[in-house]
Amino acid sequence: MVQESKVEYYNSLPRKRSAVGVLIFREGKILTLEPAYKTNWVVPGGVVERSESPFEAAIRECEEEIGQKVTITKFLCADYKRGNPEIGDAVHFLFLGELSGSAVIKTDEKEIKQFLWLNPEEALEKFDSHLSVRVRAGLEALKEGLPYYCEDGEVLFK
Repeated sequence: MVQESKVEYYNSLPRKRSAVGVLIFREGKILTLEPAYKTNWVVPGGVVERSESPFEAAIRECEEEIGQKVTITKFLCADYKRGNPEIGDAVHFLFLGELSGSAVIKTDEKEIKQFLWLNPEEALEKFDSHLSVRVRAGLEALKEGLPYYCEDGEVLFK
């Protein structure tokens, strides 16, 4: 009986969706992807699956979206996104990743139509407002060498 109440207790706790993004640079340009499922461009990433860490999700999503195993080298920022009753809240994690020098990007053309290497300002213009503020914070965090904590895109802590 005690075990059941513990399970019930944990099942009653709020759940937050989690997602990841990975900044990958080549010659100062950011790998930017055009998804087939929405109009704004993205960085490699996606939803963290059940029993998967954000770190593991970042590696998996890169493999799925660009056909390459990425080495995650830094945590850049976390952004808590307040939701509404329909979609709930979420926490988005942004990492820095590296490809091997000989890596060739291969998109599946079903989920990701194409990719471009863009300078940071060009990339920010292609992202939606949520991703652009998170990437901007991640770029600042990278320059400062400190991870950032954000809420709804606003940097609260460095």
